[in-house]
Amino acid sequence: MMISSITADDLFLLSGQSNMDGYTTTGQSLTGNADYWIAMKSILTNGDSNMTDQLYDVIYKANSSRKNGTEGVASTLTNELMHLYNQGLLNDLDTPLKFGKCSFVTPKKNINNELKQVSGGSVPTSWDSNCGYSFGHEFMLSRTLELQMGMNESSTTFEMVKHSRGGTSIYKHWYPGIGEHWQGLQQTIRERTGHGNNWKGLIWHQGSQETNSLKRFGEDRSLTYLGNMTGLIRQLRQEMYAASESGTWQCKEEIPVVVVQLGYWPNQRRQETAQRVRDAQAEYCSNDPKSQLVQSNDLSRNFHYDAASFLVTGNRIAHAYQAALKGEVVCPGDETSQPQQVISSYKPSSSKSTSSQPSLRPSTTLTSIVTPTTTIIHPPGDKTTDDEPKLLPFASASETKRIATIFDGTYRNFGFMLDIRTKKEITIQGIELNLHGNSDYAVEVYTKMGSFKGSESDEEAWELWYNGTVTGAGLDSESCIGKCGAKERTDDDDDDDDDDDGDMRLLLLDLPANETRALYVSFQEAVLVYSSNDDDENNDTSLDFENDDVELYADGGVKQKGWDGKVVHPRLFNGALTYETKRSGEII
Repeated sequence: MMISSITADDLFLLSGQSNMDGYTTTGQSLTGNADYWIAMKSILTNGDSNMTDQLYDVIYKANSSRKNGTEGVASTLTNELMHLYNQGLLNDLDTPLKFGKCSFVTPKKNINNELKQVSGGSVPTSWDSNCGYSFGHEFMLSRTLELQMGMNESSTTFEMVKHSRGGTSIYKHWYPGIGEHWQGLQQTIRERTGHGNNWKGLIWHQGSQETNSLKRFGEDRSLTYLGNMTGLIRQLRQEMYAASESGTWQCKEEIPVVVVQLGYWPNQRRQETAQRVRDAQAEYCSNDPKSQLVQSNDLSRNFHYDAASFLVTGNRIAHAYQAALKGEVVCPGDETSQPQQVISSYKPSSSKSTSSQPSLRPSTTLTSIVTPTTTIIHPPGDKTTDDEPKLLPFASASETKRIATIFDGTYRNFGFMLDIRTKKEITIQGIELNLHGNSDYAVEVYTKMGSFKGSESDEEAWELWYNGTVTGAGLDSESCIGKCGAKERTDDDDDDDDDDDGDMRLLLLDLPANETRALYVSFQEAVLVYSSNDDDENNDTSLDFENDDVELYADGGVKQKGWDGKVVHPRLFNGALTYETKRSGEII
């Protein structure tokens, strides 16, 4: 079937990490050299009657060092290659394509840490055209488009523009406005604006770095892969839409996207995180009508795909692209015309701010709230004695104040440690958190005098302040423990469960003036959302959050599950404290 939407001077953006680069004939390939590919190509060229058995033997031998599923992989790859051969896609492999071109742009850094681009230029596509360290998806993708799907009927060319680099993760390297390679990726799109060029699709293959992010960064970035990939693709579509001729697409959402799912992962210790990345990639494609997922878990058992696997995935991508073209999307009403300018940056997650970057400086205006008179809360069966802390009524007609950081995080983890410093005597009444979800979550809140630094794993140094549940309000919304802002939670709010204290009960925490106090919020699930704060610009103490009463330090620490969990700082707390400078009662 012919792809009717492809026209002259079409550009396809191929991006991601090493398997997008391609390592089929290099020292980092499955066999460490080009012998495997040369032997396979020779069998396909000769076309002997027993070529099926010959292909199987070559593929099996190359994969024999992989202990898991070698026979199944060899059978799958042999059958797939024979299918491509019978379709005429593996004939004349040494002849470059007539219309299909490719180019390779890999971002690098010089000694001054400045972003540079290295490109081999645009050349006719062939297995040895050097559009990568060796060929990758672009080889069979281009052959399928030209030889099978109608591209040979055009008198002009189409180009696979590869801009990728091995060992990269979305947030650190590719995320709009943040990733160190984003500027170069953006430039690759923009410099091809005009001259009849039109961007016709995005092919994305990446994800393995997120499987090891816990060890490398102290943060499990597989948990935020879906959100980060969503933000990246949204902005890439915007860039490609703006760089194409008017009328090519009605809106950016029409641009087809093909995601190559993370394949088999040979490192058994990362199976859980690898599956989370796969699930995130599948979820994105299932929710986007112009996106298609290409599975590859049945192919190569090596970190870098072998030559046979790249022939198969290239063909799968071509068919997935054709399916994505057929997807139906309703364009937003304000995006049916060409934008006047290209958006230069994109915020990592939805923010209350309208600026191009998330603001780290919140308003320090104090919110004054008149609170009603309440009664002491005693759940059924409460047996507190006069020697134990009691929940006291909030002061009648008292002035309540709130200090907040930001609710704009892109990471989530199990716990967070935060230092605060009082300027006046205050009483903390509630905590607001940024949670990734809307369920009820078990939570513990600890406190200690002095900074958390130096006591991250010392359970004896901390005092349990709250043990209960909190109901998630969803990402970038305020999930409340205790009394937050104008909202006070009481047991009366839970008519159906008399035994559930949940987040309705919070002991008041009296703090004297001029004291440093640490708070530690701990969950059993990785639902606590926070922000990165690890570049030099954000380490300045001027970015702390403060008013006349209290200061929240920006250099908090994110903590893995349990007291022995690793702590990484500086990280930025997403949340707020509700407090009073004076109140009528005392803890007795």
